[in-house]
Amino acid sequence: MPKRLEEWTLEDYQLLHKIVKFDPKSKRWKGIIEASEKFGVTRPTIRKALEIYPTPPPPKAKLVKPRYEERFEETEIYQKIKKRYWDVTTNRLTSHGDEIKAIALTCWLFKNHKDPVTFALEDFKECWDLPDFIDPKTKKIAFAKASALRILMSMAGYDPKQYPEFTTKGLKRKPAKKTWYLERDETLKVIYAINEPDTLTLFGMGILSGARWSALALVKVGDIAYELQALMIYEPKVEEIVEKYFPKVFMDFLRRYITDFSITGKLFQWTYSYYLARLHEAGVRSGLMKFVGYKEVKKGKQIIKVKDYEGKIISTHLMKHTFVTQAGLHGVSLDSIAEMTGTDAETLRKFYLGVGKKKMKVEILGAKMEYEPWWEFVEFLTEHFNKRYDQIKDAFTKVNGLKLKAEVKPKKEKITKKRVINWLAIENMVKKLRSMKERKEELTEGQKRALRVLPYWEQALALHKEGLTYPEIKRRLAKKEI
Repeated sequence: MPKRLEEWTLEDYQLLHKIVKFDPKSKRWKGIIEASEKFGVTRPTIRKALEIYPTPPPPKAKLVKPRYEERFEETEIYQKIKKRYWDVTTNRLTSHGDEIKAIALTCWLFKNHKDPVTFALEDFKECWDLPDFIDPKTKKIAFAKASALRILMSMAGYDPKQYPEFTTKGLKRKPAKKTWYLERDETLKVIYAINEPDTLTLFGMGILSGARWSALALVKVGDIAYELQALMIYEPKVEEIVEKYFPKVFMDFLRRYITDFSITGKLFQWTYSYYLARLHEAGVRSGLMKFVGYKEVKKGKQIIKVKDYEGKIISTHLMKHTFVTQAGLHGVSLDSIAEMTGTDAETLRKFYLGVGKKKMKVEILGAKMEYEPWWEFVEFLTEHFNKRYDQIKDAFTKVNGLKLKAEVKPKKEKITKKRVINWLAIENMVKKLRSMKERKEELTEGQKRALRVLPYWEQALALHKEGLTYPEIKRRLAKKEI
């Protein structure tokens, strides 16, 4: 079973650098695909590993703690955290203890190395309002940060329940909207807005199986069982192989894509960011999304600018929401949906399944059923997938991933120019070489090499004065007719 990047050991990184080598000419890593197959992870994960260790780690590499962190671990608050959250089996803090330590360390640095055990209420209030602790979604302190600060308050001798300004009520993010899925007409708009065959296939597999991107990125041709109408997809998030079933019409569409582009390995050659950008472009073209500018986001220690959109954001996660809700609307049981997605039924019911008022009216009031069976809905969509595929496939070719075909430009006729000999320049050259030969000074190696051509051009110059053309001179000199 593939390891997550957090579980990699130094030996894994050393093995990685035996497979992947940096090419200084192209300034690219060579062997990314081989490493991806060796470790059973996606190519972006391999690139992330190379960012962590751009060179092979030494056999006994150790992480060096900053000096300020060593000073913090001498404080009373850290000793209390260690006493409560130390795991004797791993000989380190638990993950929850690490989170509380990080909050305590931030507060300690903010208050100029003042031990949080000695904090007054005003000190905790200042930490509560720190910009680093604010959730960008709610514009309030993040729930996890608030909970950790309350624990630090209790360690400092305060009872957080007695101070309403330190309450965590209302800090949790609201659950994802259950209406966040594509309706039938919206799905068709996106299909006809996609311009790449691989993105179209990815979109189809996502909305008809609920597979996560982390799973779709690993799908290979060998994972497809046509006779069973199923894909055996490994879902890294739940760490198990999940069977995804498709009606025959979509399996035939999948076979077309694989055959037309001679795909033998992974179905999707590019990275998550590449396909996400293509889906965003399709969303804008379909009218469901609107580009509103750029926003700043934190990536590691850097602040970068990314495109900002409003409307219904077309993404790989939206594809799962669409499958769960549309399958539920078209009669698929929640148990079957849970089995297909690898997500428990309670989570699906809470965050994904938006059955809508129309289905409630059907089940409770006996209204007319407007939704056909799931397999008929898939056949309807696959008809449009095939239609769009036929419109765009001829513009692409398979060269290390799907690429647009280059325009064939007509070859220009090669114009052959007649060679013109500058006999005046040759005559001057012969005079210089003769004067050089007559000098009694010692010649350099370069001058000696130049004198070797003197007999040839002396004879050529004499024949030219007789009226011969240069081609005739070349032939006579070659035959040594003089």
